[in-house]
Amino acid sequence: MKRPVIDSASVDALATYLADVWGARPLAAESDLDPVLLRALRGDRLRFEREAESGGDDPVWREAIRRRYDRPIPESEGAVGEALAAGQWRDLISVDLSRVWVEVLTIGVWADALLRVLPPGPVLSCGCNAGYLEAWLSSRHLERHFVGVDLAEGAIAAGYDRMRDTGAVDLELRAGAYADLAAWDERFPVVLVLSGLLEQFRAGDGETAEGIDQISAALAPKGTLVLVEARLAEHAQSAALALSRNGLGIASAGVLGGRGSRPLRHLVERQPMGAWRALTGIVATQGHTGELSLAGACRAAAQAWDEPFTAFAEEQSEWTDRNLARAWAAQAVPVVLP
Repeated sequence: MKRPVIDSASVDALATYLADVWGARPLAAESDLDPVLLRALRGDRLRFEREAESGGDDPVWREAIRRRYDRPIPESEGAVGEALAAGQWRDLISVDLSRVWVEVLTIGVWADALLRVLPPGPVLSCGCNAGYLEAWLSSRHLERHFVGVDLAEGAIAAGYDRMRDTGAVDLELRAGAYADLAAWDERFPVVLVLSGLLEQFRAGDGETAEGIDQISAALAPKGTLVLVEARLAEHAQSAALALSRNGLGIASAGVLGGRGSRPLRHLVERQPMGAWRALTGIVATQGHTGELSLAGACRAAAQAWDEPFTAFAEEQSEWTDRNLARAWAAQAVPVVLP
């Protein structure tokens, strides 16, 4: 596999797209958010967490996630409901993207670079939400057909509402669960899971393995799975077994920063990591027999970026430039690990 290359132009392009099309902007702190929108987002998340933790079989879990996105405005919030009545989903997407702007920027430019070195053909993206990353990738990879799938029908509808503004060329968004993929007629040479493997499950070892099994069912022979997760290290053994069961060997890994890092000031100021998780990306191909283990990839990702990134970030006069995507473009941090 060729080593992907990230340049400043791709970082600028995604940052501009997130701002112009989705209204997302980098935040110095969550307190920068409009208080009304922040209340709406927090209220929505709290309701989702209560539903998700209520237990039940898979249909219940599906419905909890679907309702989390299909009814984004909290009930009985008065001024919050009135403030969001016009924008509804779009306003909440903007807020959510702003909260994770650093993470979305990093994942997006990494996926863009990978798609330039991975085999040609259609791409399936699992957990696409409203398709904001998939639309941007479609605008930059005109030769590929993109399919995004997500449980949230409301998110899919919001994505189609905004599609004309995204520049997407060949993108289809579908509502569905990972468990549905095996019944699809299509098989894809490239499957992306840029965010959502463990979010769609209960994050136990069995559920992690189940998720990988379900997603792998959509792979074409000798296909490649690109998986981004912040909790892989917690379930490395079960995830590794599931990858092996599906004939997937890790060809490379990427260090994508830390989950929740907005804007990674804990590193710039050399604060301890605390409970933060390293966000790891793996590229696993069917039939690959390399020596890189999943546990090794997670360890390498956690160690490879701390000091180099901190040194890079401390040189930046603007805090908005203190992100891993810029460090990649400056070749201060490796894009993928051997």
